[in-house]
Formats: sequence, C-alpha cells, structure tokens
Amino acid sequence: MAKQFKLLKRPRGEILYRDALLHASFIEGIVRNTSNRRRPNFHDDIQWLYIHKKITDKERHAFHEVREARNKLVHRIVTETASQEQIEQWRDDLMNRVLKAYWMSPFLNDELFTKYNIAKSDLPRPGPAA
Repeated sequence: MAKQFKLLKRPRGEILYRDALLHASFIEGIVRNTSNRRRPNFHDDIQWLYIHKKITDKERHAFHEVREARNKLVHRIVTETASQEQIEQWRDDLMNRVLKAYWMSPFLNDELFTKYNIAKSDLPRPGPAA
C-alpha cells in the first residue's frame, strides 16, 4: 500500500486513471470496513459514520465528493464518447478530491496514515479545483 502513495509524487500528468480509482477505493474500503455493516453501500456507510460521530460534516462532504467523482469517471467513460482530454480532466478531478480528503480528514489520518505508517507529509497538496 505504501508504494501506491509514493507514486503520487509523480507530476499530475503522469497520474494514471488506475491510480485515481485505486486511491478512491482505499477511502471506500476504509469507510466500509469501519462502518462494519452487513450490506455495504459506500453512500450509506458514509452516512452511518457521520451519524455515529466517527467523521465530521466536512469529512462526510469530502467522502461524498470522492464517491461522486469516481462514479462520474467510471460511468461516463463507459456510456459517453469522451475525448482523452475529458477523461484526463475527470481523472484529475477525482485525484484532487482524493487528495483533499486525505489532507483534511482526521478519520483517514487515523485509519490509513497512522495505521499503515504512511507519511502523509509526502503527499502532494490538492489543487484549487477541489
């Protein structure tokens, strides 16, 4: 897992579609595992964590943004004829939202960075569009 975080040091244009989806999946997996529900649903699990005061309203909003950007990227690539430039914009938007969540979330700091001994200080900062 730590190796995947080192790849984020690459310039923005070199971040792959797979990297953005993988990091969104890291967030989703942590949310789902922490909610520990029988029938996991990312949207509902985010709500469960918020209701049970495991995440703040800002974190809830950031996680929903990651979920929406991920869904937009995956579904639009399949259903629309998109240019490579448009796909790259969607990928960059998703990665930016993931980075925003990584930087601002105490929940992810505890459940990801501290737990797996990943140096959050090595992560790039999200751009202004997040």
